[in-house]
Amino acid sequence: MKKVIAILFVGIMLLGFVFSVSAAAINAEDTVKISFDKPELNETVVLVRALEYIDATYEPNSGARPDPESDGTTTDGFAIWMNSPFEIDSYVAYELDIKTAGTYEIILIGTAQTDPPARGIRGIGWRIDDGQKYQVDIEPILVPDYEYATLSYKYGYISNITFELTAGKHILYTFLHEDYITGSSGGRLNFAGFYYQKLPDPEVIEETVVDVPAEVVTEAPATKPVAPQTGDTYILYLLAGLAMSAIMMVSKLKRKQI
Repeated sequence: MKKVIAILFVGIMLLGFVFSVSAAAINAEDTVKISFDKPELNETVVLVRALEYIDATYEPNSGARPDPESDGTTTDGFAIWMNSPFEIDSYVAYELDIKTAGTYEIILIGTAQTDPPARGIRGIGWRIDDGQKYQVDIEPILVPDYEYATLSYKYGYISNITFELTAGKHILYTFLHEDYITGSSGGRLNFAGFYYQKLPDPEVIEETVVDVPAEVVTEAPATKPVAPQTGDTYILYLLAGLAMSAIMMVSKLKRKQI
C-alpha cells in the first residue's frame, strides 16, 4: 500500500512539473531585437493597431498616444495598457489574416514611462494560436525623457519574432510579463499594436540542365579493298596481255586461209 501511495505521489509531482514547464513562458531576450529604429518592412506588411483587438479577458485601458504611422506629434491613434485582473492567462487577442503560407515576422510596438517609482519588470508576452508562449522584458526600449500624459513619446520595436504559418486565420494573444504579475513592482507596456509581414522564401539555386542535341555521324560508304601492286602482279598482267595477243593473231591467220 505504501508503495502504491509513493508511486501516485511521484506521478502527481511529475505531472505538476510537466504542466508547469509547458505553461511557463519562454524568455526570448536572446532571440528578439529591440530598437527605436523601425525594422525594415516589405510590401506584404500589415499594421494592426492596439485597439483593433478581437477579444480580451478584460477591458484594456487606453489613452491618446501617437499613431504608430504618424510622426509622433498627433494623437489620432491610441495605445493600450493591460489592467486588472493581473493573471498569468489574461490576454488581449488579435486576428492575423494569412494569405500565403510561409515564414512570418511579428513586430511589436510600444514603450513605457521611466520615472523611478515605476521601474521594474516592464514587458510583454505573446503566443500564436495554441502554440508556445514567449515573453520579453522591454527595459531596453524605455525613453529617458518620457513624461507620463504628454506627447514626449517614442515607440520602440520588438522584432525578429518569427512563426511558420499556414494560410488562413490565426490569433495572436498578448500577455503581461509573468514576472510583473508575480512581483510587486514594475510598469506595463504602452502597447501600440504590431506589424506582421511575410519573409522572403529562401533562395533555391536550381541546377540548369541544357539539352545538347546528339551529334549526327554520317557513315562513309564501304569501299572494296585495293589489292597491293607487287612485282608478281605485273608479270601476270604481262603474260595475260601476250596470251590475248597470241589469240588475236591466230584468229587473223584462220580468216586469211578461209
